[in-house]
Amino acid sequence: SHGDFFTLGAQTWRIDNIDDRSVEVTPADSRGAMSPFWKADPNGRGFFYSEKILNLLKYSEEELSKMKDRGESSLIKSLCEEYLMEPRAADALAEYLSRQREQTESALPHRNHLLIEHFNDPLNVRDCHQVILHTGWGGKMNYPYAEALSQAWENKHGYPLQTFSDDDAIILDLPHEFNSDDVMSLVSGDNLEKLLRQRLEASMFFGGRFRHSASTALLLPVKSFKQRTPLWLTRLRTKKLQ
Repeated sequence: SHGDFFTLGAQTWRIDNIDDRSVEVTPADSRGAMSPFWKADPNGRGFFYSEKILNLLKYSEEELSKMKDRGESSLIKSLCEEYLMEPRAADALAEYLSRQREQTESALPHRNHLLIEHFNDPLNVRDCHQVILHTGWGGKMNYPYAEALSQAWENKHGYPLQTFSDDDAIILDLPHEFNSDDVMSLVSGDNLEKLLRQRLEASMFFGGRFRHSASTALLLPVKSFKQRTPLWLTRLRTKKLQ
């Protein structure tokens, strides 16, 4: 608020004015100053950018499916002319994609091809079988899809499926005995919304977003700019609003 002091780097500042676009400050001494606190925005690549990557992978797959030397040369030329890459960078990317294609003995993951990788822990510490879905859809699609898979598995088998997702893949911890078709058929367009509602209402993600929204709406009491409310107390107050 106006008149408060905060420290940024090695300098202390006083807040003179706050509007909807900016915060005006002036240098000040260090009396009563506090360090600013930021809440990070949610991460996750959107589908628009992800689709561009997947389309590039699809084009690369089409080029590399030709005779090896001719396919790589055509891909390198396209990367230089259409994507304005340096020749050395284009050559390195084409070689990397070619090696990836050889290792999987299949097509590259792209818009119309979901690559599924099976991984067994050599030490068998977790007593499970990991399946990696190389979707490339971006975190904003992978996270809800992984949550829906976990909820659908719990509805069917009585216990949740352990999942991990990022911008490029979803990892599933499955029992050693399972059927891939059964896993991929768990979620469809008909039951997706229902599964997400079941899953999200009890998730930490929902709780965190609800606290953020309640705080933005000034539904949670705040002591002052210089005093932070402990997270455990904020959680208790937020639960009373749900």
